[in-house]
Amino acid sequence: MSYRLNKLGYQQLIAEDIAWLERFSRTLERDHIIMVLQASIEHEYPSFTAADLTPPPCETHGEPYCDCDK
Repeated sequence: MSYRLNKLGYQQLIAEDIAWLERFSRTLERDHIIMVLQASIEHEYPSFTAADLTPPPCETHGEPYCDCDK
């Protein structure tokens, strides 16, 4: 059975992976892996703004929270 981690748990795992990678000598490959791991947090758990959560406007009245039957 699989389940999705919350953002905090995912960040902690990524931080542990990055700490492990940083113990090794710096190479182009290592730096690339670290950059991909850091970018994966925003990719998997994007930040939302209030504008993202606002429903689209009513086609009739143009207001986001309209109760009309259209």
